Amino acid sequence: MGKFKFYAFALLITGLLFSYGCKKDDGGDDNGGGGDNPSGTNYRVTESISSEDNVETSKDVFAYEGEQLNTVTSYTSQGKTEWQTDSKSEITYPDANSYEMLTSDYNGGNWTLAEKEVVNLQDGLWQTDMNYYYTGSDWVPDYKTEYSYNSGKIVKEEEFYYDSEEMMNQTKILYSWAGDAPSTAENYSWEDGDWVLTSKDTLSVSNGKIVEIKQFDYESGQYFLKMELQYVGDAISSIVFSVNFGGIWTEAGTFLFTYDGNGNLTKQEITGAFASSTTYTYEEGKGNASLFAPNTGWFNLILPLKSGAKSATGFQDIRKIYSSFLSK
Repeated sequence: MGKFKFYAFALLITGLLFSYGCKKDDGGDDNGGGGDNPSGTNYRVTESISSEDNVETSKDVFAYEGEQLNTVTSYTSQGKTEWQTDSKSEITYPDANSYEMLTSDYNGGNWTLAEKEVVNLQDGLWQTDMNYYYTGSDWVPDYKTEYSYNSGKIVKEEEFYYDSEEMMNQTKILYSWAGDAPSTAENYSWEDGDWVLTSKDTLSVSNGKIVEIKQFDYESGQYFLKMELQYVGDAISSIVFSVNFGGIWTEAGTFLFTYDGNGNLTKQEITGAFASSTTYTYEEGKGNASLFAPNTGWFNLILPLKSGAKSATGFQDIRKIYSSFLSK
């Protein structure tokens, strides 16, 4: 199965679980903390550490200026006992409806510009997400994502790539809704001058919560991927990920989620052959994490893992987790 099919399936999940399944806000803090906060105190994430086989491999440290995320510095262990500086992302806010993120790599004691992301919003909803790479003298367009809505609900997400600075079609997702509940997502790729339907994601909802997501793969003519969700109260406690082999669903791994007494996600863990985990640390304070996720109606709650927040902010992006999981 191609990368896009899996990406689209995971993208569907990236926040749907918490935006629709939880149906609650984040306590008004907009900060990357949890939504079920009995104390009423605002929290924002300050650090995330990822591990594989119980060995810490990467770390992101978050710095704020006032209530705005200002810098995210990334570190890697590289098999050493001390953290090695890897990169940093610096965020600026040209106006209330946009932000720019400049990412630089750290090499030999020097910072080198590498990537730039420019996001434009309207009424809190992502409209465009433009990404560039740096050649050493110029910023060159890399890829762009456009979002379309109907009454505040996402109906289309289309990604383009650039060839000699000419914008070309690449992938798109068409979303459908059953009233206020997300229903399906059809995933297309651009092949030989035409759109080809590659897969379709279907959601099952019970008591206002998403309990299952299945993806039908048109190339094989069968359901290929399945996710089963379990909750403790309104919070997702686990997601079981299965793959269909010859008509038999085989469990490939389980995602476990741990929260503190304020509803903040403190640990996300993958069990199975490719065990890994990410832990989160918080501080009291108000932040602006919601800018860093496509708040499209499917992705309402902007929380670590509870959203499609950009990996550059250090918030875990389920798409990347799954892509990494499948590619191993």
